Amino acid sequence: MEFYKAAKLIFLAIPEFEYSYKEELNPDYYNLFLGDFGLFVRDAIKHNNKVAVRCLVFISDLVNNNVNDEDFLNKMSINILEVLTDYRETQIDAVKYFSGHCLSMFQTLLDNGYFNNLVD
Repeated sequence: MEFYKAAKLIFLAIPEFEYSYKEELNPDYYNLFLGDFGLFVRDAIKHNNKVAVRCLVFISDLVNNNVNDEDFLNKMSINILEVLTDYRETQIDAVKYFSGHCLSMFQTLLDNGYFNNLVD
């Protein structure tokens, strides 16, 4: 998925992130942009912010609607899904609200041995 399309989709779905994002949009920093979104979601979960569930459902839908875009899925995994492995509560919420391919990708991260599975 092209950078500006991804940014537009994220900003439309989660305007709270757009309001908080202070960097200039630049396709050279695609991974940084997604990483910042991942941190935004992680922090929303940690602080019980009402936007957290909307973010998780959006991420799940975005991944599930782009299963044939391997490059985009890799970016999503590295920059967002991996960030959500940081804490028990982020893992629990991700497992609860992710579905389909997104849940499978996240579960693989938890089960591959590189990240602690804190859900069990």
